[in-house]
Amino acid sequence: MPAAKKEIELLLSFVDAKARIASGKSRHILEAELLYPRAGIASKSASMTQQLSSGSLDVRGLPWYRRILFKENVEGRFAIKFRISRSLGQAAFNAAMRYIGSVVFGAVETTVDKHYGGVVGDVASSPFGYGRKQLAKTPSIEYILEGGIDLEASQLNGTMQIEVPLFAPSDVFSPAASHAKGSRPEPRKLLCKEGQLLGKASLTLNVIE
Repeated sequence: MPAAKKEIELLLSFVDAKARIASGKSRHILEAELLYPRAGIASKSASMTQQLSSGSLDVRGLPWYRRILFKENVEGRFAIKFRISRSLGQAAFNAAMRYIGSVVFGAVETTVDKHYGGVVGDVASSPFGYGRKQLAKTPSIEYILEGGIDLEASQLNGTMQIEVPLFAPSDVFSPAASHAKGSRPEPRKLLCKEGQLLGKASLTLNVIE
């Protein structure tokens, strides 16, 4: 029996990463990925830079074009992955924005859909549609939270809220403390363990009839 097929929209709703990201405002790359959405397609990815406030982000009040991640056909079993980068320094942020600008203005060829919103420049957020191949060229990108969830196309109906748990991809230690020359350094403190649950990303999934 053929696998059920559905056309879906996937939109960002909010991110809660307070347990991993320090207080204050910080810029991060958020990346969403569809794994094996249908036969012959291994993955589809979309990314954005976004400013989080004390590890939180809520975009539910923003227009559709500012929240859309994917509009895709899915069939059978597939998965959604989500991850968040370490806080971007100004140089890394500017590099990310330059690649986004290149994609928007056609200088970089990409396989993701060209559905761009917002303004290219030194802004707090930039649109989804910034492909992983371009992100890989951005220096000093390290992802500090990641997670995923399995879904079955036949079980999707109407509008659903999908929560993706986010875990530490590796052990995290406190910075090395300064010490006098010749003295033994203090051991670094383990802040969180690999696989520790530290947040969630909430996505809105709409099935298009």
